[in-house]
Amino acid sequence: MKLKEVEGHGGGILGIEGQGINVLTISKDRSAKMWCIDKHEKDERALIHRYTLEGHTWPVLAAAYSGEVIITSSKDSVRLWSLETGSCIDVISTFSSIADLQVMPDSDTEGVQILGACTDGNLRIYSLASQEEVSCLKGHVGVIRKIGILPSSSSSGHTVVSAGYDGKVRVWVRKEGKAEWECGRVFTFSDAVRTHIERIGETNTPDERSGDVWNAQGRIFDMQIDGSTVYVVGEGPSIVTFGLK
Repeated sequence: MKLKEVEGHGGGILGIEGQGINVLTISKDRSAKMWCIDKHEKDERALIHRYTLEGHTWPVLAAAYSGEVIITSSKDSVRLWSLETGSCIDVISTFSSIADLQVMPDSDTEGVQILGACTDGNLRIYSLASQEEVSCLKGHVGVIRKIGILPSSSSSGHTVVSAGYDGKVRVWVRKEGKAEWECGRVFTFSDAVRTHIERIGETNTPDERSGDVWNAQGRIFDMQIDGSTVYVVGEGPSIVTFGLK
């Protein structure tokens, strides 16, 4: 299988979001671009450019899908776009600068709400309909880089996980019947178990809780959640894991 290389942007690409055959890229060049995966014979695939989302005056930091709408965020605004045509539907300039965003799972019942990882150290839930802040979750210091949502069977029992430049992973819960979110657990690198990854000519040593190992990580750059396990990478060579249970 071959995937051909294409030049997509005039600046660094900061992220990529897929949905079916659609691929959305966001960039430092202040734009986002929608691509379509086109499958040819002999299992060859190519990215076909559909349209470009232009209008932000700062680099596009995050994007998400909500039904037939694309949501992008930058320092200047949050913008809503038509998934079908790429035309701009709305511009919201009253929200804080959002470095990462996700659509809340209960948006169908409460109207479309987004969870924003803000650069001022706060997590905020916004209503796109009223363009107002619904909740503000405080605890991080500095930029919150990544967020994840663990859906619950109940409409209000979701768990939110956030990771920031302060080297902390925070777990937030809102129990059924309650309006306020609470930070239930806080993980730091000293709590983590280093993932055993063998390098060429090197095997990881068993001193997994060494302060030198964790202090070298510094800021968290990315986070992935797999079931009840959180994987985090940052300023350092290690991958660290946190168990949510």
